Amino acid sequence: KEIKIIGNHAFSDHELLSELALSSSNVLTYFTKKDQYSKASMDASLEALRSFYLDHGYLKFNIVSSQVLLAPDKKDVFVNIHIEEGPQYRFAGFAVAGKTVLPKEKIESLVQVKSGHVFSRKQVTESISAIGLALGDIGYGFPAVNAEPRINENDKTVFITFVVDPGRHVYVRRIDFHGNTKTADYVLRNIIRQDEGALLSLHNIKESERQLRLLNYLKDINIKTTPVPGANNQVDLDVQVEEAPSAEATASVGYGTTGPQVNAAFNQYNFMGTGRTIGLGFNASYWGQDYTFNYYNPFYTKTGVGRGFDLYYNTLDPKHLDVSSYSSDRFGTDVTYNVPLAEKSGVQFGYGYQGMRIKSVGRVLQIQNFVNQYGRDFNQIRLTTGWNRNSYDQMPYPNQGVNQQAGMLFALPATSQSLNYYKASYQARGYVPLVKGFIFTAMGNVGYGNTYDNQGLPFYENYFAGGIAQPGQVRGFDSYALGPKDDHGNAIGANLLVNGSMGIVLPYPFSRETLRVSLFADAGNVFVRGTPVALSGTNAGSMRYSGGVSVEWRSPMGPLAFSLATPFNAESLDRVQPFAFSVSSGF
Repeated sequence: KEIKIIGNHAFSDHELLSELALSSSNVLTYFTKKDQYSKASMDASLEALRSFYLDHGYLKFNIVSSQVLLAPDKKDVFVNIHIEEGPQYRFAGFAVAGKTVLPKEKIESLVQVKSGHVFSRKQVTESISAIGLALGDIGYGFPAVNAEPRINENDKTVFITFVVDPGRHVYVRRIDFHGNTKTADYVLRNIIRQDEGALLSLHNIKESERQLRLLNYLKDINIKTTPVPGANNQVDLDVQVEEAPSAEATASVGYGTTGPQVNAAFNQYNFMGTGRTIGLGFNASYWGQDYTFNYYNPFYTKTGVGRGFDLYYNTLDPKHLDVSSYSSDRFGTDVTYNVPLAEKSGVQFGYGYQGMRIKSVGRVLQIQNFVNQYGRDFNQIRLTTGWNRNSYDQMPYPNQGVNQQAGMLFALPATSQSLNYYKASYQARGYVPLVKGFIFTAMGNVGYGNTYDNQGLPFYENYFAGGIAQPGQVRGFDSYALGPKDDHGNAIGANLLVNGSMGIVLPYPFSRETLRVSLFADAGNVFVRGTPVALSGTNAGSMRYSGGVSVEWRSPMGPLAFSLATPFNAESLDRVQPFAFSVSSGF
């Protein structure tokens, strides 16, 4: 019912109460249940209070007493916490002693203690942890690092001596896997970064755990070291995993903001326990139909090169959208190789063939002129290359890390009915954890395309912006409706795309394991650049901005995304769409 802290002078009641695991009843506690008393939550609250003061220099902080009083109706609890803050201390400096092994300058760079700064137990413990991890990375599996404080009561300072004992070099004798009833051992061994017979590396173990968490077919990964009986310099690694369902079949019928949609997909992320992926997909909507098949083998070679291929066929008729009207059929196949460069990065190379037929062109002069000049049928050889770096801590909803992707597409002639053009793209999204479970996220995306003689992209390869879908996401505006317009006021797209977003992911109870709620601000548009070809109609060539709230939900029907947004600078020809939802895909 109520929590009182008595004896605090340096910090307000609000500051201290926000640190506790318990809370007085309010609107949010209906979801968080933090107002439900238990001994465990009481103990956690007292420890949180103690840690808060020790991290703000109050070395002699003391909890005098804690009282729990039951109301006469036995439904409410009143908590009183009596404290003594004591004086605030500052760091006088630090020293490193013992057998350091690593260069002294390296160890000193890991220490967070700064002379003159307010004493913080957290900084001391994190310094100890950083030194231990650095020693663990070079084979010292069980280092002992202790912090010895020397307190000067006259000037209220603390001098810290870090005493280092690296211990012995430790080797990994054997790596055992448990819980993988479907996944073959060799699949997990290909992902694990630690080798048998090699020096133990805490960095490699941590990276192995991160790599395993990125797999769709595993969850609850735990790696522990077990000393080998009779050997003081050997350990076994026990990798405990819990397998998640690796097959995913989804089907949905709904009405999105771009019209009715029918989706069906089957994905097997761990085909026959080999770690290979196969997928089938079908999508039907107002603007066309898509059929896809894909296959990927991440262990195509023993050196870690992956190979994948896909087949696709789609029909397009966007007359129900606010874009220039035409209809087409497109089909093709691609083969892609992924070559790892480092733990978190790789390069991609690919080739493929695409055939396309423009069936009708409507009344749009630009498209009619294109067809009159180049024809309706096109056959292209497509070469692709790319680079990616992914430091996400987990999927599908990361808490920290950055994912970057850069790519180039070169369309080359396969027959006389071919066009020559290229497209380049770069996309990055990052997550940074903040306090109290909040997460900052930012995304940037740029795409550019042209022919080799700067005559402009084929109209059907143009970029579009607006709506909830990526690329070109600017929520609050109608889907694909920003940028240059044709003579009828419909978007025709352009050869340069720029868009970005910043947001704050809200903590529990708003966001959970399968739900993520965010506040966001978007910016973006498409532009005509680097080509002498002038479009008739209107070229709306300024950035558009919006802001709002978004919800991502991994529902039983598949991943869904919802947004409620307000455009900040919509112009007269812009079509706005405050609410939008769609089947979404992660990046």
